Amino acid sequence: MCGNGLICEEYLGWPTKGQMQAICASADRVLMHAYRTTDVDVYAYSKGRLQDAASLNSSVKIIPIFSSEASFMGPWLATHPITQPYQTYSANFTSDVGAFKQYINLQGYIWFHYTYMPKTTVATASITANGPTSFCTGGSVTLTANSGSAYLWSPGGQTTQSITVSTAGSYTVRVTNSAGAQATSAPVVVSISTTGATPTITASGPTSFCPGEA
Repeated sequence: MCGNGLICEEYLGWPTKGQMQAICASADRVLMHAYRTTDVDVYAYSKGRLQDAASLNSSVKIIPIFSSEASFMGPWLATHPITQPYQTYSANFTSDVGAFKQYINLQGYIWFHYTYMPKTTVATASITANGPTSFCTGGSVTLTANSGSAYLWSPGGQTTQSITVSTAGSYTVRVTNSAGAQATSAPVVVSISTTGATPTITASGPTSFCPGEA
């Protein structure tokens, strides 16, 4: 144990079960690599070592590490949020029914090789309409968000880039960009008239005339 108020963090690439037990018995946290090219199997790739870490039947803090190097998730990160691998990892861990889970305490995640990480960008969110946002009953308008990697519309909860609206209301969209940053648009107000236009009558000539005239 480290002692003296220090926190010990240890990392090994592929420890045996015995080595993992020794690490977990002496360290406060264990860094466990999950170097893959996508997030699809990051949890499955780690599961055996998680089971080894839990085999002492005592709680152990685990922090998975993902790599942004070109041979791993670097290319994948160009079009996916940096938060997605851990979200996938955590979701798979949560759905696992193994008894070993009670001894695993996930502590978030770390990225290896920050120089390969996508540059942090500020997210933007805006809405454009394909026509008037005020129309009669039975009409509609399509609202489209600017480009992003994920969308969430309110009200409605749709997750597509464009939605077709036929109900009055104030519509906003939250856009997530490829770096995982989010922004919410200014509202677009859609109004619907239930009365329609007032009819008008136009005469083709004088409205006052003698008998027999038209």
